[in-house]
Amino acid sequence: MAKKINPIAPHEIDITWAKTREHMREDFARNVQNFGGQGSFLTRIVWRLMPNVLAVSLYRVSRYLYLKDHGALASLVYLFSHYLTRTELPPYSSIAPGCLIGHATAVTIIGKVGRNFTAYGVCGVGSGYGSEDVGGGPGCPCVGDNVSLAHVAMIQGPVRIGDNVSFGPHAHVTKDVPSNSVVIGAPSRVQRRQDAPAVPEAAEAVVG
Repeated sequence: MAKKINPIAPHEIDITWAKTREHMREDFARNVQNFGGQGSFLTRIVWRLMPNVLAVSLYRVSRYLYLKDHGALASLVYLFSHYLTRTELPPYSSIAPGCLIGHATAVTIIGKVGRNFTAYGVCGVGSGYGSEDVGGGPGCPCVGDNVSLAHVAMIQGPVRIGDNVSFGPHAHVTKDVPSNSVVIGAPSRVQRRQDAPAVPEAAEAVVG
């Protein structure tokens, strides 16, 4: 993998293996919280081997190797992770500690994201619109802390996303988003089928 102009976050300056392991512990702590508790010794081993958890751990290894100028080894770890977990977390991307991937399939993170980033399935951060560098690398986003992407949400291009931003399902942005925002896209309408039986008034559901 050719060395790219890539973002370096403060937590990555003078990176060591000890720091990398600390970042892994922060990632796993968020997963433990997401799974609902501490779990037994065996349960925690199972959690660590789940694709969504393993993907971030293998990214940490590849990122460490990349920052230490072991590009070929970083590429091998990245490719192994990609084939095994179906995520795309290349080592030239900068992902701060506390990363939580809810569902591994088709999650892409290319650029720079802050602490406690959350991504669910078939969503991502990446390029595709322009080549300007706003802090995430040429053409890539720069995302703040505590940002979450729901299913099929996308951030594309050289855009800045502030802190504490939540993206709803199918939300897709190609422009800057300020901090403390909620991004909602692709609203759906629920219609009753013409051939559906009437629902008794006492059992009617509220859709909202």
